[in-house]
Amino acid sequence: MERQPRRALTRAFLRSLERIITPREGAGLKHGAMDAAAIIEALAPFPRGGIAQLPTPLEPAPGLAAELGLSALAVKRDDRTSPRYGGNKVRKLDFLLGQALAEGRRAEVTF
Repeated sequence: MERQPRRALTRAFLRSLERIITPREGAGLKHGAMDAAAIIEALAPFPRGGIAQLPTPLEPAPGLAAELGLSALAVKRDDRTSPRYGGNKVRKLDFLLGQALAEGRRAEVTF
């Protein structure tokens, strides 16, 4: 990936997300729903740092579904994103480190 200012990469990333958040006509998606294949395709051009173990599992939650009056419900297990660091922050860091490595940087500061 050629070196681009972080702002330009952020804009490209947001344009990719905008493309997938807007349901395609005839896709059978409700407003705001995202097609997994479209998400993967949109994020493919962005380098990753390789610290996240993806995809994380979906775990059925029948008790919670019944409590909420739903026929089914699954919980995304982002606590399994990494054995050392759980949670969604690992997803963000994976992209930040991927960009830093692609640009040849030796250090990255984030918060």
